[in-house]
Amino acid sequence: YNPPRPKYPSKVTNAMAFMQLEPPLTLETVKKKYKALAKKYHPDISKKEATLFQKLSDCYQTLIEFLGSK
Repeated sequence: YNPPRPKYPSKVTNAMAFMQLEPPLTLETVKKKYKALAKKYHPDISKKEATLFQKLSDCYQTLIEFLGSK
C-alpha cells in the first residue's frame, strides 16, 4: 500500500498550517487570512507577538510565491 502523496510541498503545507488554511488555496483566501492574522500579530499591537508576525510574513511569502508559480 502506497499512501497518497501530498498535493503541496512541505514548505507550503507548513505555511498553510501556521496560517490555518485548508486546500484548495487561492490568492484571495491567502490574502484575506494574512490580513486577519497580521492585525492579531502586528508588533505595534502586541510586542510579544513580533516573532509570530515575522513567521506569518515568511509563510505568506511562501504561499504567494507558490501560487504565482502554478
